[in-house]
Amino acid sequence: MTGLPIDKKFRNNFDYRNNLALHKKKIINQEIKHTASVVIPSGRSLSNVNFVINSLLRDNNEALLEIIVVLDRITTSEDIKFISTLNEKVQIEKMNKNSGAGLARNKGIQKAKGDIILFIDDDCIPSKTWINNHLKHYNDNNIVGVGGPILFYNTSHSKKKHALYECSMLYSFQSALHYKELFWNPTANFSVRSELAKKCLFNGAFPKSGGGEDVFFGFQLAKFGKIISEPAAWVKHPYWSGRRNIVKRFFRWGYADCVLAMEFEKEEGLSNKIIARELTPVSWFILSLIISGAIGMISGVWEYILIPFGGFFSWVFFEVLLWHRDKGIRHALVEIISVLFFDLGSTLTRILPKYLKVMQKRILFFPDQLIWLWIATRRVRIATIIGYIFVIFLIIIIKNEL
Repeated sequence: MTGLPIDKKFRNNFDYRNNLALHKKKIINQEIKHTASVVIPSGRSLSNVNFVINSLLRDNNEALLEIIVVLDRITTSEDIKFISTLNEKVQIEKMNKNSGAGLARNKGIQKAKGDIILFIDDDCIPSKTWINNHLKHYNDNNIVGVGGPILFYNTSHSKKKHALYECSMLYSFQSALHYKELFWNPTANFSVRSELAKKCLFNGAFPKSGGGEDVFFGFQLAKFGKIISEPAAWVKHPYWSGRRNIVKRFFRWGYADCVLAMEFEKEEGLSNKIIARELTPVSWFILSLIISGAIGMISGVWEYILIPFGGFFSWVFFEVLLWHRDKGIRHALVEIISVLFFDLGSTLTRILPKYLKVMQKRILFFPDQLIWLWIATRRVRIATIIGYIFVIFLIIIIKNEL
């Protein structure tokens, strides 16, 4: 999900064309000893998925054993006609209803015959040597998974798209460019040993349209060995269209983040590590609003209700003028909006009865996690606390003058 550090190197080098040139310099020089099954979950028409299929078949790669397309919807007569025209390596599996990307991948995993399973989305375009750049790493028995970068195309010609492409919410799409070892990678570009995929499988508790299930799958997989990155195994992903769809996506990721925290609750020692790095300015605002309201009611100083607003606007101020000054206001605003909607989805989900019950259990048995819901990254905490202090001093000064 989010919360990964955005270092200076990442900010300075986050240019699609420069990164693409870097990937092309990679040369495959290792013997390929494994067979590959490519699993593609899809809710689109097969005619649209055919572009991805043809991209995978173009090199006549002997290591490619099969392409398994799992239709996560009701099959149509058009699909039946189209299936007869497909290459013999292409296998169509049907869910016959919308079960979600995770469960669709599970069906593909169960049907896969290759040594290695590669996941790709139905709207992605793989690089020419995508399969081999994944497979070459599995000569090392310690490697259990390989993640590659997901590059958005058609972003360099639009300032708005480029700003979204650079925001921290999408950092995980580029993790393979900046880390040699990964804990997880988006399943738009990920591979795993087949026998381990069958042991882990994807959790069906997450949103059907995607979000969180790949994180949980990655952490389960990492118990068996190393997940590494391969920058040369890139895929291109289309830019999401429509502001409403983008906002809904961030909100859904926030919802998935809450489900992820609940699922990690069952995994000893993992939940604290995950939750502690999440961005939660909305949660900070809600908590401080409750506390300041209570203090104002007890003390009779209702001005204390202004403290949360001071913290919130202090965070916005620091985002615009300090942390994103090298990229400009547009990038800062995109960052703020993306984080707010992600956090809103996460916060609202956590107050639902079934999740609130788990939160109360945590507070009861883990008193050191009393503010678990409102843990934020260091920079959000610093900015918010500065805002609190400023408003408190302002209230004291005004009260003294009156």
